[in-house]
Amino acid sequence: MRRIVPLGLVLAAMACGRGGTASPQPGLLQATWSGRDVGSGSLEATALYCPRDSTLQIVSHAGDRGIGVALHLASAVPDTGTFGFVHPETQFIVRPAATGAYRFLTIEALHPYVSRNGEFRLTEIGPDWISGSVEMTLVAQSGPDTVVVRGSFVQVPLDSSITPCGLAPPKPAEIF
Repeated sequence: MRRIVPLGLVLAAMACGRGGTASPQPGLLQATWSGRDVGSGSLEATALYCPRDSTLQIVSHAGDRGIGVALHLASAVPDTGTFGFVHPETQFIVRPAATGAYRFLTIEALHPYVSRNGEFRLTEIGPDWISGSVEMTLVAQSGPDTVVVRGSFVQVPLDSSITPCGLAPPKPAEIF
């Protein structure tokens, strides 16, 4: 006797078999991580846009894990595209580029990692949200360990009202 399996289950199983991640819910980063730390999850995400420095930061966290990305834009206005990851301590970052970080906590210590390479794709920009995907290899700040993070996100809230923002010194009117 043959058993009929719904097409949706077959497609979902195929996606998981290829190392894919589940479709993210709005405002969440659906991610997997492998290497020194292994797992997957949905992380609450927010995006902060700073026109002064032409940067867009995406920060996500859940429990004892956090993933952050800074997009160093080529212009003052965010646009869709692909950003290559560089190490955050690169002396001169050629724009457009991305820097990233990953951290997890164990009973023994906090384990911070910084980006070494990979790609960040900004696929959609709405009036107050962004969507995209990330795949980055990170290296431990205190050793040779690595972690690879892969994920995607949809309609993550985008806030550009934070002032002052960025690295540039604030204008006098922004100090008071």
